Amino acid sequence: TATGRGREGHGARDREGRGGDARGGSGGDGRRSHAILGREDLAHAIRPLPVAALRLGDDIELALLELAIETLGQLMDLPRATLPARFGPVILQRLDQFTGHAFETIHPVRPVDLPVAEQVFTGPTPRLDAIELATRNLLDDLCTQLRRRESGVQTLRLDLDRTDLTPLRVPLVLSRPTRDPAHLWSLLRPRLETAQLGFGVDAITLLAVRIERIVHGQSGTGWAQTDAMRRQQLDAAFARFVDTLGARLGPHRLTRIEITESHVPERVFRHRMLGPRPDLPPAVPIRLVPADRPSHLLTRPRPLHVIALAPEGPPLSIRDGTDEFTVVAVAGPERIGPEWWQGDHETRDYFAVGDARGRWWWVYRTLPTNAWFLHGLWM
Repeated sequence: TATGRGREGHGARDREGRGGDARGGSGGDGRRSHAILGREDLAHAIRPLPVAALRLGDDIELALLELAIETLGQLMDLPRATLPARFGPVILQRLDQFTGHAFETIHPVRPVDLPVAEQVFTGPTPRLDAIELATRNLLDDLCTQLRRRESGVQTLRLDLDRTDLTPLRVPLVLSRPTRDPAHLWSLLRPRLETAQLGFGVDAITLLAVRIERIVHGQSGTGWAQTDAMRRQQLDAAFARFVDTLGARLGPHRLTRIEITESHVPERVFRHRMLGPRPDLPPAVPIRLVPADRPSHLLTRPRPLHVIALAPEGPPLSIRDGTDEFTVVAVAGPERIGPEWWQGDHETRDYFAVGDARGRWWWVYRTLPTNAWFLHGLWM
């Protein structure tokens, strides 16, 4: 235990910075620092605890619950010789470790020195060309360090120590690990061009905040390329494209369309935020019913005024705001029922209708209200 407040606080901050939650404890005097329970009393004290305290795994815990064994006391009442045959050897190992009769090796998380490259100038410089040249040299140095570790940087941070201003921190989050200095420079250069340098920069630091190991892969060209190689090249090119868009627009503005299983037109797709590794989506077949759908689907269906010969018949004329036209061709209806598990209660009859100007509209009528809406257009 740490005896000083400063040392204890520093250790707590260090552990919290690594993602842990710090808790401290110490004995008030010699008597209070002794063990609370002796070995002979421990077996009795742990009997009310659940079997989940042994960290046996879901399969073993489920097998014990099927036998109505919920506490450690019920488990310890069973003959020890029968436990390995029924639940595997791990159950006796965990039980002995829990009671102190066997050692449990703890593998600590050791801190890793992150790759860093730094340039300190002899005096503050406000020249952008000098700062850019130094940054490119630091990128080459950093990528050399990453290459020795067979790793790539996932999160990069550029620090500019300015003379008259606070240090400028420029974070760069990449879609996948890389150690390509040209790609990293293409992302950092626009950020440097818009940076406020003040009266000059004293030092530049590049820190690889998060790194990951890059798996080696074969390379080839032409006929020597396999499908896996082409897939790897496409994924890498797609990641560079995502990084470029994220640097210009912001990573939170990047989404991709993902197909979902639904027969309601506006629910067959959804926008999903690009994750930290936006590989191309795998070609997994989605169970969708083939159907003729318009090239442009409205975000929200637009109400229409429709004239039909019969309440359940096709439309004869349609007025969309001030635009009114006569229907010259029609296909349908295609009935799409509600998804009751989504709380829907509306049935739709869809029609593909064409006018004299050659436009095709995708309209539907709701049942039983007989209200008409425009949902899409063939462009």
